[in-house]
Parts: sequence; structure tokens; C-alpha cells
Amino acid sequence: MDVSALDIFLNLMSDDCNINVVVNPYNITSYIFTDDFRIVENEVYNQDWRSRGKLQIFQYQVLKWVLALFVGVVVGLVGFFSNIAVENIAGFKLLLTGDLMLENRYGSRLLQVTMPNSCYFLLHFA
Repeated sequence: MDVSALDIFLNLMSDDCNINVVVNPYNITSYIFTDDFRIVENEVYNQDWRSRGKLQIFQYQVLKWVLALFVGVVVGLVGFFSNIAVENIAGFKLLLTGDLMLENRYGSRLLQVTMPNSCYFLLHFA
């Protein structure tokens, strides 16, 4: 029976914070390590909250929701301005395409279409 370094490491770990799980289809036993918070730590956390007044708890709740609102507004603004930027770029490309095709400059139109796409392709694999 082959013993790997992972098996030795897992055997050295204490058994109070891991769970044996059988992973199918090969019946391989793996370990899921949990953040096993102790009762003492929970009690200290609860005692801290019990020592706070109602005003401090209210301030905490308001601060938490204001922070969530701020994050939501920032994400919304980023999405809004990126949408405006994409629309402007698409409009510019549409006008340039129309002008090039009206002037019968099909070679320039071909370059206009292929150059950005080839740049994206090259940057993707760079």
C-alpha cells in the first residue's frame, strides 16, 4: 500500500476539526477542514454584544446598511458608466462603417473589422 505525503500530513492533523467524506465514484476518502469555533469564543462574542447599549447596536446596524448601500451605488455607477462607454464605442464604429461603405472603401472596412478582433485575439493568448 502506497502512502503519500498528503496521507502522512492528514494523519498528523488533529481529529477534532476534520470530517471524513467519501467522494464517489472512486471511493476516495478526503478531509474537509471546518472552522470549528469553540464555545468559549462564541460566549466571548455574545458577552461583548450583551455589554453594548441599544444605541451602539443601532449605530452598528445603520453603519452596516449604509456600507451595503454605498457598495451597491458604486457597483451601479460602474455598470452605468461602462454601459455608456460601450454604447459610445459601438456608435463610433457604426458611423465609421457607414462612412467607409458609402465611400466604397471596402478594404478599409475590412481592416476596421479585423484589426480590433485580431488585437483581442492576440491579447487573449498573450
